Amino acid sequence: MKNLAIIVVVAAICYFLYSRFGSDRSGPDTGNYSLATVAEHPIPRDVFFALWTQQALKACPEARDKYNLSPAECEEKINEKAAACTSDVSAAAPVQIGEVDVARRLGKQYLECVTPYFFCNGVEIKSEEEARQRCQ
Repeated sequence: MKNLAIIVVVAAICYFLYSRFGSDRSGPDTGNYSLATVAEHPIPRDVFFALWTQQALKACPEARDKYNLSPAECEEKINEKAAACTSDVSAAAPVQIGEVDVARRLGKQYLECVTPYFFCNGVEIKSEEEARQRCQ
C-alpha cells in the first residue's frame, strides 16, 4: 500500500512538471542560432521562422498600446498565425538562410504576416477605412 501511494505521488509530480514545463514546446529547438549571426552561421528554415516568432512575441508586453490587446491575447494571435505565415513565407525561402539580405526580406514578410494589427471593438483593423467604420 505504501508503494502504491509513493507511485501515485511520483506520477502526480511527473504529470505536473510535464504539463507545466514539458508540453510548452511548440516548434523547433532554436539551439544556439541567432538572427544577428545569420551570415556566419546559416540557420535552417524552420529554426529561422521560430526565431522570428520569438521576436514577434517580444512585442506583446506593450500590446495594450500597440494593438489594443492584452499581452496574453497578443501571444495567442501571434501563435495562431505562426504556422500559416511560416508556410506562406517559407515557400520562397531556401532550406538554409545564410545571407543577411535574404534574412531581412523574409523576416520582414514574416513579421508583416504574423504581427497583429490594431484591434478596435474586438475586430482587427487593417485599414483607415475599417477604422472609420468600426472604431466609432
